[in-house]
Amino acid sequence: MLFIENPFPPMDIYETEESLVIEIDIPSIDINDVKLVVDGSKLTIEGIRSKTAPSGVKYHIVERYSGRFRRTIELPFTPSSDGIKAVYKNGTLTVTISKRIYNIVLEG
Repeated sequence: MLFIENPFPPMDIYETEESLVIEIDIPSIDINDVKLVVDGSKLTIEGIRSKTAPSGVKYHIVERYSGRFRRTIELPFTPSSDGIKAVYKNGTLTVTISKRIYNIVLEG
């Protein structure tokens, strides 16, 4: 079971035979304003969505989120840092985490 802290931005998480895939909708966000951090079995995705209103406008409805966001996901395993791939395309950040366990053999 995955523990999810905050409902924004919306995301889907699914599993394939080889990986866990997280798809996060973050349209209109500069990818340089997004940070991914892995700490043990926790993945945190955080960033900021800036919104600047044109001068002289008066909003009637504001539904699109702006400001800082942070999502922390408790993964069902501890990933290897070289087993994580993130791709941002068309407003969706896709994080693919390999379930492969990397064994290191020490000889001496």
